[in-house]
This record gives sequence, C-alpha cells and structure tokens, in this order.
Amino acid sequence: MNILVSYMGRRGGGAEYAYEMTKGLIENNQSVYAVISAQVDNLELWKQLPLKKLIMISTSDQYKGFFSGTVRFCFHDIFSIKKILQGVKIDILYVPMSHPWSTLTRYFLSYKHSVGTLHDPVIHPGSPFIIKLFLWIESLKPYDSLVILSKTFLEYTKKKYNK
Repeated sequence: MNILVSYMGRRGGGAEYAYEMTKGLIENNQSVYAVISAQVDNLELWKQLPLKKLIMISTSDQYKGFFSGTVRFCFHDIFSIKKILQGVKIDILYVPMSHPWSTLTRYFLSYKHSVGTLHDPVIHPGSPFIIKLFLWIESLKPYDSLVILSKTFLEYTKKKYNK
C-alpha cells in the first residue's frame, strides 16, 4: 500500500505528531512518501526516515509571504510534486495536521482514500474568521476517514462528520 503523508506545518506539536505518525506507518511495513515543509523544525529526523520519497516544499513564516507562497504552491510546487510521484499509485493520502496547502493537495493529486487527523472537533470560541473560512473550504471535500485523538469526541465526531 502506498501512503502519501502531506504535512506543511513547521513547528510545535504538529511537527512532532506528523513525524511520529509517519514513522509508525513505516514501522508497520507501509510504503510511505511524504510532502513536508522544508522549514519543519524536525527536518533532520524526517531525512533519516526510510521513506520511498521525501519531497520538501518551501513554506512561509506565519502570514508573511503566505499569499505569494500559495500562488507558487498552486502554479509550481503542485506540478513538481505530481512529476516526482509520476507512476506512483497513491492508495491513501494522509494529512496529520490541517494546513491550507495540504487541503489544496487533496484537490490536485490522485489517490484512492483520504485520511485526516481531527485535532479539534469543536472550533475554539473566538477563533479568527480566517480559521473558520479555512475549515469551511476544507469541508468542501471531506476526508474519507478521520483520526481523532481522544475517545471523548468519538460520538460527537461520528454524528457531526458522519464518519
């Protein structure tokens, strides 16, 4: 089975979680490809994983350069990713943590099944409009399956997301 992990975040717990989940997939004898931020904090750990292919994409700091970076991602990087993965049949696209570019990847790459990790089943009160907009855009193409991090939200997730 070919799994493509798409993680475009850079710092904190998301970087560690994405790395550990990817490492776990490899340890369970899966063929894993990864598209990650070239600026991820734990890049050296990613480089040591026995991935089938590690594709690094330059990402921007927070909001600085995000718009121009998104344009570059849509009109250059996504085609580079497709070229690198040419001939590879992706069975599962796994997004360990949401990021607008990982969402775009879901629209532009071919795969059989998509899996996302749902870190926050309930939107935090006071979340900025841009976060709510992003979550709405992400919901336009729902994941086939979801990973949740706590049984506390199991029933809520089943009802709300019908997964």
